[in-house]
Amino acid sequence: MVTSQHSDIDVVMKKILQVSKQGQKEYITKVKFMQNGSLDSHLFSKNCALTWDMRYKICLGLVNALDYLYKNWEQCMVHRDIKTVNVMLDSKFNVKLGDFRLAKLMDHDLGPPTTDLA
Repeated sequence: MVTSQHSDIDVVMKKILQVSKQGQKEYITKVKFMQNGSLDSHLFSKNCALTWDMRYKICLGLVNALDYLYKNWEQCMVHRDIKTVNVMLDSKFNVKLGDFRLAKLMDHDLGPPTTDLA
């Protein structure tokens, strides 16, 4: 993983390798660098500095992100892996939801998604 923290350009680039029948493929994913890391780094630190107003802003941002994924696409996207490590925070503590490896697209007509117990 390559990280750049230039004053004008803050990005993280991650090389992802995938092996297919045709051989090995390389992909580059470019995402905005989140200056405040993930939510878990704040909640589980010994000296958590999140005020109640900041916590409310983070909760509201997460709800808005999930609402957008569920309602504002042709199909609804169900994340399926919401946890504090997947909630990233930018320099102003705005929420960015990450890690969509387990996400599923579902038709709105099928009703609310359900899962079975393992």
